[in-house]
Amino acid sequence: GVLVDVAGHRGVERLADHEEIGLDEVRDVLGAAEVDIRLGDAVLIRTGKMREYGDPAAFVAGQPGLGVDAAIWLHDRGMAALGADNTSVEPQPVPNWHRNLHVEMLVRRGVPLMEWLDLEGLHRRGATTFLFTCLPLKIRGATGSWVRPIATF
Repeated sequence: GVLVDVAGHRGVERLADHEEIGLDEVRDVLGAAEVDIRLGDAVLIRTGKMREYGDPAAFVAGQPGLGVDAAIWLHDRGMAALGADNTSVEPQPVPNWHRNLHVEMLVRRGVPLMEWLDLEGLHRRGATTFLFTCLPLKIRGATGSWVRPIATF
C-alpha cells in the first residue's frame, strides 16, 4: 500500500471542506516521499478529515477529497484499490455529477473504494509504503461491505 499524506505534506491538520486534491499535488506528495505507484498497490489518501470523527456534525458537513483526474492517473499507474479518510474519497458535494470519481473508479475501471479510513497512525509513523491487507465480509451478491484494513510494516 501507499499513503498519499496530503495534509501532512502541506503541514496542516486537515484540508478544507469541499477541497479537491488535484493531480499535480498527488505527484508532488509522491515525489517528496520518493514513492512510485506499482501494479497492485492500494492507494490511501489522507486529508486529515478523520480528526473530526468525534464531532459528527463537522465530520459530515463537507468533504475534501481526490479529484477524478488524479484518481485516473493513479489507476493508469497500476493502482488496484483506492481509499481515504473521509466519507466519500472524492470531495463533497461532488463537483461534477456527470464525471465523478465513484463512476470512473467503480463502474468504468473496477477499482474498489474504501471510505472512513483512520490513517492517523500511518501519518504519526511517517509511513509511506506498507503491506496492505483488506478483509471484506463475505456477503453474496453485495456491492459493498465493511472491511478490516491492516497496514503491516
